[in-house]
Formats: sequence, C-alpha cells, structure tokens
Amino acid sequence: MVRNIQEWRRMSGEQLSAALEQVGLGRAAFAWILGTRSERVTAWAKGAETVPFYMDVLLSLMTLPGAREMVLRVVRRQQIGDQQAEREFDAWERGRDG
Repeated sequence: MVRNIQEWRRMSGEQLSAALEQVGLGRAAFAWILGTRSERVTAWAKGAETVPFYMDVLLSLMTLPGAREMVLRVVRRQQIGDQQAEREFDAWERGRDG
C-alpha cells in the first residue's frame, strides 16, 4: 500500500503529452482547465518541472463517457480570459471531429 505521495509513480512529460493528445487537448486549454499558466503545462511536458502526481488520475478520468461535458460545465463557470486557451478549449468543446 502506498503510504505517502513520494511513493507514487509520476507521469513523465512524454506520458503527459500523450494523454493530452488522447483526450484531444492542447497545453493551453489544459492549463485553462486547471487554472494555471500554459507555461507550467509546457514545463511539465518538457520535463523541466515534475508532473503533479494526480495528473494521471485526472487525465484518465477525462477519457470516461460524459467527462467532456462535466469539464465543460465546470470550466465555463470559471472563465479565465486567456484567448489562446479559450480558442483551444472551444475547439475541444466542439470535438475532434468538428
């Protein structure tokens, strides 16, 4: 049994990038969802900063049926105003197939 956070296996930057691609999100849109700067997500993806341990769980949950709609409801209530992130998020909202 895992006893503390230091024992958790963390995603690598490559795994984070692959997971974002799987759910169809760009870095800026994902940062917008998290309420952080896109530079932070880029740093995680490039390995310059450690990916938080909960990202694997969060991104896995985002692949479940209905997850997109839930994320959309939550994020739309908390609009941040980053234009690039908003464009990426709007594209994600429309879906990968247009």
